[in-house]
Amino acid sequence: MEDLSLPTDAKPHSLSSNKRTGRPDPFVIQPRAKHTHTAILLHGLGNGGEKFGVEFLESAISSTGAGLADSLPGMKFVFPTAQKCRSTAFRRALINQWFNLASLEDPVERTDLQVNGLGESARYVRSILSQEVEIVPPQNIILGGTEDGETETSLVTFCDDEDEGNNDAFLQAVGLARDVLSMEETNPTSMARNHTCLGTPIFLGHGEKDEKINYKFGEGAAKTLASLGLDIAWKCYPELGHWYGVPDEIDDILGFLQTRWPWAKSMNDSFSIITSLLVYL
Repeated sequence: MEDLSLPTDAKPHSLSSNKRTGRPDPFVIQPRAKHTHTAILLHGLGNGGEKFGVEFLESAISSTGAGLADSLPGMKFVFPTAQKCRSTAFRRALINQWFNLASLEDPVERTDLQVNGLGESARYVRSILSQEVEIVPPQNIILGGTEDGETETSLVTFCDDEDEGNNDAFLQAVGLARDVLSMEETNPTSMARNHTCLGTPIFLGHGEKDEKINYKFGEGAAKTLASLGLDIAWKCYPELGHWYGVPDEIDDILGFLQTRWPWAKSMNDSFSIITSLLVYL
């Protein structure tokens, strides 16, 4: 029987010093072969990088019986941990969360509570991405994780004197996101669509029997992103609850990578993929 245990160097590995924030270093699983790619995977609400990482790599098994670390031997897996802060949705409990939510049933309730956490978490994830692109090409990095609160929302566009003539909904949405995340200002009129995330393929998966987050929120997110022209692969699993599906969803994730970036010869060969977003709800 195949040994599905984690490698001996599966331990917290310092990507950067987080002592000033009180945040633990990301939990890192080094590749089993030459390092060619990196996957940065974010845990769900109340979880942690190490706990999620160990469980995910031990349980995310494809129909062939192979785990992701075996299927992707050149992949380094990075599992960051969210800041610990008070959760409005859980009666002010102190938990790890990427941003604050007022309600799981209505993720758009009190969106003002989400802004600070989103900005801080985005800066933290970008710092990890910045370190990884010094090691592997940016097109060889995957960003993904679990989501606790996706919803279909109307795009709130903004327009000031500088971009009054810009009617491109996608660029307006990018500008809004950058504004919410307090990123450096960029004039949308000078921003080319091919220089944005438009070319980043996205996989969204959700269980129809999810008892915590209604699958309609994931479906709505997929429709909203697709309406902006992004490459979206949406899959709803009829019998799945609030977790990733084994082996069906794991097969679909691997198939998603294969479909968009054919592997050289087999699952064990080095492969080339563009920066991707995998979200399994």
